[in-house]
Amino acid sequence: MFFIMQWEYDMISNMERIYLDNSATSWPKTEECIKSVTEFLSLSCSNINRTYGDAAEKDEDRILSLRFRLAKLFGHDNVSTVILNSGITESINTVVAGLFNEEDHAITTSLEHNAVLRSLTHNRIPFSVIPTDGRGKTDCSKIDDLLESRTKVLIVTAASNVTGFVEEIGRLSSFAHDNGMLFMVDTAQAAPFIDIDMDGLGIDALFFTGHKGLLGPEGTGGMILSQKVAERTRALIAGGTGSLSDHLEQPDVLPDKFEAGTRNLPGLIGLEASLEVIMTHRQEMAKRYRDNILSLREKLRTIDGLVLYGPESNEPCSAVTSIAIKGMDPARVTEALKEKYFIETRVGLHCAPLAHKAMGTYPQGTVRLSPGVFTTAEEIEKTIYALKEIRKYGELL
Repeated sequence: MFFIMQWEYDMISNMERIYLDNSATSWPKTEECIKSVTEFLSLSCSNINRTYGDAAEKDEDRILSLRFRLAKLFGHDNVSTVILNSGITESINTVVAGLFNEEDHAITTSLEHNAVLRSLTHNRIPFSVIPTDGRGKTDCSKIDDLLESRTKVLIVTAASNVTGFVEEIGRLSSFAHDNGMLFMVDTAQAAPFIDIDMDGLGIDALFFTGHKGLLGPEGTGGMILSQKVAERTRALIAGGTGSLSDHLEQPDVLPDKFEAGTRNLPGLIGLEASLEVIMTHRQEMAKRYRDNILSLREKLRTIDGLVLYGPESNEPCSAVTSIAIKGMDPARVTEALKEKYFIETRVGLHCAPLAHKAMGTYPQGTVRLSPGVFTTAEEIEKTIYALKEIRKYGELL
């Protein structure tokens, strides 16, 4: 039971859910997303490339529209290499397992999610980690020391899911290609409001998720591959595609090569609907995205005894920030935010253990706050108020 001052009861009773975990999964979803998923399940439920009917044709058109929207968003000109699956984890595993072996070597960063780190480890691909500058920002000046004759790929996150630091994608891409490596980018925390021009930057494989900034349902996402990588990568899963069914081998035709089995069509239809909204209102949403995180970070700086990790005010950042309150277990801070103020956040290592080791927050982790495009100024003010109270009365929790 948390200690609650008598005078606080009226305020708390009027509070509603404040959701600040959008970097895990965005909420709320767009009305268009919810409507599209419901209509698909209610009126269609076709299986594209299998069912022959009017509903299936309409659904095929929407999935093709989704591929075109994703290609446009990420600056890619080949819609056939836009691969749809369950998300970034499946995508990274597909490329790592299908393109590299134990004789190869990879370079990555300490900011990576376990989707990268565990995939490399699971597939026994040796890798080296670019060190940080002590704040949790990648120190690109140290990357030359990690090169080996067998180094084949540089895999980086576009933006950290712990600190919000944004990587120097252009610089890293140039380094990779100057040294004969492939360059691959995890966009989980960057899309869609941090611009990434895949073809312009020379990205060989771009991994995206549908359920975060793209405002789609969980279990959606995929990868966009260069033609070279798409042709060279062995499929992770083999099975029915609705094409070349007389062949026992997995088809090489794209995107079928990487889309065996039945896709999460309700989710992908919902993602297409949300992406249409985003593409229509992208400037407005991007402004809200930036305003929310900048406002939150600046207000957090005013709280005595609160440690704020990540970029300085003049540095680019994504809509993620990590904090700690001196003298308090981060888990207790998160619990107090939820139980006393109805504010939902995330605590721990956030599936990025090397980032916390670099920051000195391992093993306890941090409290992560990630506003979304639908977060209001009032919700940010209530969060700041709550953290000030937790800092003040922490010993009574």
